[in-house]
Amino acid sequence: MAININKLDSVPEKPGIYFYKDIDGTIIYVGKAKNLKKRVSSYFSKKPTNKRTAELVNNIHSIEVICTENEHTALLTENEMIKKHQPRYNVLLKDGKSYPYLYLSNHTYPRMGVCRSKKVKASHYFGPYTSKRHIYHVLDEMQKIFQIRTCTDNYFSNRSRPCLLHQIGRCSAPCVNKIKQDDYANQIEHMKKFLKGNYHQLIEIYTDKMLKEAEQERFEQAAHFRDIIQGMQSLLEQEQKGSSGEDIDVISAIDDGVMVHIQMLMVRNGQIKDTQTQKIQEAAGDLDEVIASYILQYYLEGGVAFGYPKIILAKALSKNKKIVEDGLNKILKRKVKLVTDPKTEQKKRWQKMVDENLTASYRQQKQEANRFSQAFEEISSWYAEDINSIECFDISHTQGKQTYASCVVFRCDGPHKASYRTYKLSTGNDDYASMAEVLNRRYKNSKTLHADLVLIDGGKGQLSAAVKALEPYGIEHKKLLAIAKDAQRKSGMERYYVWDFITQRREINPSQPCRRLLENIRDEAHRFAITQHRKARGKVALRDSLLDVEGLGDKKYQRLLQHFGSMQLLQSATVKQLKQVKGISNALAERIHEACLK
Repeated sequence: MAININKLDSVPEKPGIYFYKDIDGTIIYVGKAKNLKKRVSSYFSKKPTNKRTAELVNNIHSIEVICTENEHTALLTENEMIKKHQPRYNVLLKDGKSYPYLYLSNHTYPRMGVCRSKKVKASHYFGPYTSKRHIYHVLDEMQKIFQIRTCTDNYFSNRSRPCLLHQIGRCSAPCVNKIKQDDYANQIEHMKKFLKGNYHQLIEIYTDKMLKEAEQERFEQAAHFRDIIQGMQSLLEQEQKGSSGEDIDVISAIDDGVMVHIQMLMVRNGQIKDTQTQKIQEAAGDLDEVIASYILQYYLEGGVAFGYPKIILAKALSKNKKIVEDGLNKILKRKVKLVTDPKTEQKKRWQKMVDENLTASYRQQKQEANRFSQAFEEISSWYAEDINSIECFDISHTQGKQTYASCVVFRCDGPHKASYRTYKLSTGNDDYASMAEVLNRRYKNSKTLHADLVLIDGGKGQLSAAVKALEPYGIEHKKLLAIAKDAQRKSGMERYYVWDFITQRREINPSQPCRRLLENIRDEAHRFAITQHRKARGKVALRDSLLDVEGLGDKKYQRLLQHFGSMQLLQSATVKQLKQVKGISNALAERIHEACLK
């Protein structure tokens, strides 16, 4: 039901959720309440506890409420509505770090591989794992023990003989029917059991097999099973080394009135697995409410890194402790204990560690922010408006080939690498056209700029091209800044031109701190663009180098690519593997291998 903001007496005294909307009717906040009337009225009868809540209240134009049977249902509904509407002033968790998973593909002979998210079409996922190094170690061990294929579908379907992995005992070669389908499926099931933790059951199974083979004097097969047992025991010892059995997530938070800084320590089997940090910038409410929303979103989304803990230690919680704990237990259908006051010495040590790490991290962030704040304030003065974020574009190519554009984003606290983008362009060596193309692609579906200011690496010509490219989209209040090198391209002799829709273009003379900031952003954009360009140029250079090999024409080159599936795999192939491709003789394979090493 819709509520007039001036008639809060009509809000029912029932559990439910409430929606705050701005003047355009956009939902800017979703909350839950045991008593809707008391909760909604508190926003307007009390002084806001922080700047974020004050800003929310100033933007509320209308209210809508939905009554629910109880507070538990309100909790569920609130979480769904936040995910659906993404309100500006709610806690909106974004995955700042993706953890690697092992996966099994949906094939008759499943492939085992590594992915960073569960977007790969797969039948099973295992993980997440602590690091890239760790997961590839596990993958390597799984190959030794269970001999599951790891090759691409293209490589698998084009085999006529077993590859090198089969020859060294790391693959059962299902591509050429060296193993029966039922036997391969059995290996898959055993591997899944091991990765799910059924270690002792599997070791017993393989011990029985080893003894039976030894009794029948098939010693080679018995030795094979012995090696599998030893491999599993070795991996199990590594996983359990130093384990004390505690599964706990420890959360610490600092609210500086502008944003909430959160750090989580993840401990499994007594071992520190990882830490995760979040900066909640616009979420309304006090620290207790923000932490409650953070915990519910994080654990109810599923795919929690390293599995769910048995204990969540969050001393910032007080009034919301019970509803959060009950909600987690009912929704997750598992026992999760929420602790706000650590009693044991070990828990106190975990909490102290996280508190100290967060404090150090927060101080470092403040120092970074102070380092840039003077420069951002000066830039803001040029436009008479707050500038809190800058994105910069740069173009990189070699005589018009492999043309790439980069976009890097800096905020008051430094580079925001999650927002970096690269674009492959078709404009050759026309820098003006390249700038127009990347801006068109960046903003063609946007009603606003992605950042407060667009920094262009170039002079008046590039600036004019950028303005012209943005005009068709009607982006209001656009602000641009161009940084141009002098004729001798000497560092420190750059000229700066600002542009806005009121004063158009004018030249300015920044202070030294401001120059350093802008030059750092420009150099970062250049580094990012040239890195992508060099990767593309390297692939083309290798192709040209291979096509110069005597006896290797375009058809054989295409056959090589089809066989190996990618340029990277082709480049790392051995002479023996190259010879397996139809039409590639021993002498030609050696010449190709030599060209790949150059």
